[in-house]
Amino acid sequence: MLSIEAVRAVGQLFLFMVNQKFSQIILLLIFLTLGFESCFSEEKKNHQNEKANQIKLSFTGDLMNHKNIFEFARISKDSFDFNPYFEFVKDEISSADFAIGNLETVIYGENKIPTGYPTFNAPVQFLEALSNNGFDILTTANNHITDYRKEGIIKTLENINKRKLNYVGTSISKEESNQIKIFSKNGISFALLNYTYDLNIKNLSKSENFYVNLIDSAKIKKDLERAKNESPDFIVVIYHFGEEYKTIMNKNQKQLVDFSFRNGADIIIGHHPHVMQPFEVQVDNQNSKISKFAAYSLGNFISNQRQRYTDGSGILNIYLSKKNQISQIDSVDFAPTWIFRGQINGKETFRVLPAQADENMERFDFLNESDKIKMINSIDDNRNIINKFFRVKEKILRLK
Repeated sequence: MLSIEAVRAVGQLFLFMVNQKFSQIILLLIFLTLGFESCFSEEKKNHQNEKANQIKLSFTGDLMNHKNIFEFARISKDSFDFNPYFEFVKDEISSADFAIGNLETVIYGENKIPTGYPTFNAPVQFLEALSNNGFDILTTANNHITDYRKEGIIKTLENINKRKLNYVGTSISKEESNQIKIFSKNGISFALLNYTYDLNIKNLSKSENFYVNLIDSAKIKKDLERAKNESPDFIVVIYHFGEEYKTIMNKNQKQLVDFSFRNGADIIIGHHPHVMQPFEVQVDNQNSKISKFAAYSLGNFISNQRQRYTDGSGILNIYLSKKNQISQIDSVDFAPTWIFRGQINGKETFRVLPAQADENMERFDFLNESDKIKMINSIDDNRNIINKFFRVKEKILRLK
């Protein structure tokens, strides 16, 4: 539809044509044509040169709180400081637009005594450290979330809210459980869903099953459909599934990932095995870009488990972009980490370290030779696990 200004211009041109010589009319038409073409070309140029928006999602493995984790962080009877544990990875985590980790513990608060395995309850200062060191979203649908019954779920979510963190996978109310949580930045949005295979303590009645999202294909399909109706640029699903201490995904994991991809998921992240499992990268043959990505398990990010494979993990960075209304996964990189447990300045402590096998390791002057060997072995182990089935070009998946 022509604007009022355009209608006026056409009317003025008609009057001009009536009163002027033919040659003048031709010159005017040429001038107007060139002017419109110039404007169109400039608009087209600006459209083509539109800068792509990008965000970085960073995922970590399990955030555990075994007894030694909170005891080594204890300052006094009721005071804890977990911040030093993350000092060497804080910058990497904080650089993400959204940093997401699996909180595998209850945070009851109210001076309830901290407990480790098999019923986890971490001090509220653990949440404060996660927030201080760059985490934004915590996934809470896992087998330990009912360790302190329904009340433990509610207290955990209340404490997360108080620290200005977000959560997915569990809900305080039925109304909240019906919501699809969508996060956005820089004009890019993603829906985030989270489910667990089971609960260690099955104390929720049928009418209370909204508190925790359990893996159920009918529910997942329905939620994915609802997520698509919200029109996010990406759909991310985080599953707590698989077999503990197995470095290869099982048949059920593979089937669930395939099912989720078919029903709209773009990115899938796994937890629960406490060890790394392979990555799956599906590439669009037309543009050589990643179309789907899955990490079957990211292992332990912080824990007291020390056996092989359980002490090393990493930070998985996924770069998403949007240009001219087209969204895509640009690239993925994985920064390996290793959990140090030992003495620093005469005090027993933990540190999540960027796992390195070169001269940069020397900056960790508290490592002994045995520690260095374990870190190097962890790097090699996880490289082999990640690429076991789905080898891809370095430009698509970069292992730092």
